[in-house]
Amino acid sequence: MGLHTVTITGIGTTATRSVTFTLAIHSPSCTNPGNQFLNSGFESGEANWAPSPGVIAQRTDARTGTSNVLFANHRADYEMISQTVTVPTGCPFVTLSFWLRVETTEWQPTEENDLLRLDAQTDGREYQLAYWTSDKPTNGYQQVTIDASRLAGRTVRVLLSSWQDASLPTRFSVDDFELNAY
Repeated sequence: MGLHTVTITGIGTTATRSVTFTLAIHSPSCTNPGNQFLNSGFESGEANWAPSPGVIAQRTDARTGTSNVLFANHRADYEMISQTVTVPTGCPFVTLSFWLRVETTEWQPTEENDLLRLDAQTDGREYQLAYWTSDKPTNGYQQVTIDASRLAGRTVRVLLSSWQDASLPTRFSVDDFELNAY
């Protein structure tokens, strides 16, 4: 059970090709395995999400499809998206994953001027799961995967939020946001 990385390599006389993928083997006791988010690629716009105005839209820089989330100080210093789901019981492995690109125009890239934060709210409590700042720009989209196994069997509001200062903006682009239980 769990996630397993599998690489298949073919060696020919003139070329070698490899493909790597992740295989998820779920527990038979997991009542509803797979991605729990609806509209996880944002292709249906704001459907199933509670977003700040303007953060979910069709854009040319989407990782897949035509839509993504962009936190870039759209008329506010605070922006967010959230979705509430019930994570199935009996699933020993739960992960939150998405693709993230961080681009900044901050002139002092060693300072944490802008912030992206991932939280889970359940049972009247809020848990910070991870955060990213403007001092660590990425080279294109990078996949982020976080163990969220402690959320199994709970109704949870997953919240991705951004705070930006009044100076130069940072672009936090997010696509293909999934909460997988297996």
